[in-house]
Amino acid sequence: MNRTAQKRVTLPLLSVHGALTLGKQLLAAAEPIEEHPPFLAEPLAKLDEGLRALRGAVQFRIQLQTVAPSRHQKLRADVGVHVALDEMLGAMRSYVVRVAAIADEQEPETAALARRLITPVAQWEMKYGEHVGSHRRARHVAAA
Repeated sequence: MNRTAQKRVTLPLLSVHGALTLGKQLLAAAEPIEEHPPFLAEPLAKLDEGLRALRGAVQFRIQLQTVAPSRHQKLRADVGVHVALDEMLGAMRSYVVRVAAIADEQEPETAALARRLITPVAQWEMKYGEHVGSHRRARHVAAA
C-alpha cells in the first residue's frame, strides 16, 4: 500500500465491556470467511482466547460480589480482570496490525477484505454519559 493511501487505524480507548463487545464484533466479522488466510489464524486464535479469558475473569469478579469477599480477594479479582483486559487489547492490536498489512490498493480484493475485517474498529464510538455515583459510566455504541 503506498504511503498516500495509508489510513491510520488505532484502537479506541476501551473499558472491559467495550473490549468484550469489540472483540466479539471482530470475530464475527471474520466468521463468514470460508477459509481464513494462514496469517490470520494466530491472531484470530489469540483474539478468541483473550475474549474467553476476559469473560471468565469478569464472571469470577461478578460471582465474587455475591459472597462477602475479603479485600484481598477483591483485589485479586480486579487484577485478574485488568490482566485479561491487557491481554485482550494486545490480541486486538496484533489482529489489527495483521489485517492492515494485507491491504494492497493494487489488489482490490485484499483492500476490500481488510476493510471488512477492520470495520468494527472503524465504526466503534465511545460516548461518555451519565454519572453513576462518583464515576462516569461509559456507554458504548457501535455505529450501524
